Amino acid sequence: MQLQAEAAAPAPLNASRRRLQQTLTYTVSGGMFSSPYFTYSPSLPSTLQAGNTYVFNAGGVSIYHPFRVGTARGATPSWVTGSTGGLTGSTGTITVAVPSDYTGNVVLYCNVHSSMTLTRSVTGGSAAPAPAP
Repeated sequence: MQLQAEAAAPAPLNASRRRLQQTLTYTVSGGMFSSPYFTYSPSLPSTLQAGNTYVFNAGGVSIYHPFRVGTARGATPSWVTGSTGGLTGSTGTITVAVPSDYTGNVVLYCNVHSSMTLTRSVTGGSAAPAPAP
């Protein structure tokens, strides 16, 4: 009996796995009641990318508007690290290492004023597969 082996082509990588992960650094300053509430240099993108790391350095943040990052106001996941209690002045860093499978939002906000909340959706993540029936 002779067995025939059939070569299977490797599964194609999805776009998020082919894309190189990046670390992007922003300086955060100011604090005002109009959107985007803080000044970011360089400017923030309209969406964030799953798998990327975003570093926010304090560069003159108002003491009246402590800058924080989370998945919702007051919700800081383990992948947000550094000065998570809020950046003020010109010292401190918040690092946001967005998991490659994350599909939610990231919020950038003033810890004191609830109206100062900027939401960025995260693209490129892949939700966990649904369980088999």
